[in-house]
Amino acid sequence: MSSRIIIGELPNQWILDEGVWDLTRASSLPSIKINTTKLPIKIVPSKSALVIIDMQNFFLSPLLRSHPTGLACVPPLLSSAVPAAISSGMHTVFLNWGLTEDSLKKMPPALQRSFSRDVLDQGNVDGIYRGLGTDLGEGRGGMLMKGSWNAELYDGLREVYEKGLEKVDWVDKDRLSGLWGSGTPFELYLQQRGIATLFFAGVNSNQCVSGTLLDAHSKGYDCILLSDCSATASPQAEHDLIVSTCEKSWGWVCNAEDLGGMEG
Repeated sequence: MSSRIIIGELPNQWILDEGVWDLTRASSLPSIKINTTKLPIKIVPSKSALVIIDMQNFFLSPLLRSHPTGLACVPPLLSSAVPAAISSGMHTVFLNWGLTEDSLKKMPPALQRSFSRDVLDQGNVDGIYRGLGTDLGEGRGGMLMKGSWNAELYDGLREVYEKGLEKVDWVDKDRLSGLWGSGTPFELYLQQRGIATLFFAGVNSNQCVSGTLLDAHSKGYDCILLSDCSATASPQAEHDLIVSTCEKSWGWVCNAEDLGGMEG
């Protein structure tokens, strides 16, 4: 009995062969093998991207919030995942909130409420909206506004981007998901570079990370979640659910060391 199973049609085809998921789509470009919590996967680095979501001061800086699980993602990213991605020839993309005045005008109330619910739950006696775009004071800028301090990459990650390395990029988003509609900046970025395989990291795993990952899954991208490079400030069970669902349904799960141990 053959152990080779073909799923889909070229140019978007997977092959399960001898216990390895081949995601190369018959490309002649150099490929590598990466271990996951299930079977290994074979990918083309130049057609892959490490997507690091919302690792910004607003979500991670102790000056604004306590997020120890999010901060714990920074060391494995800097020591293993990012160096491995860069050395292999993968793209590294910092996908971040970067609002403009125009995007604020188009922001739906459902999303505005989610960023002001703490104020609303505590009782907003003066009737003033204090959510996205609101000045956070002390030089921190408007909440998640492009170019502000609070929307800047967190320490260490910022330095990676500022080195100006080839294939290390920054893409703005204005929703939880960077792929929420047709023709978002992130979708155009992926299309222009022919990227098919996405490794996800960042915060929060139960919101922006999973939102982008699920939309990527629906659009036909290969999705791999880095479990030790993603986290949530919510109860751990919410992160665990995302990891489990990704492993069972959306794609694969690995960690930073797996990415660092890629085999040619």
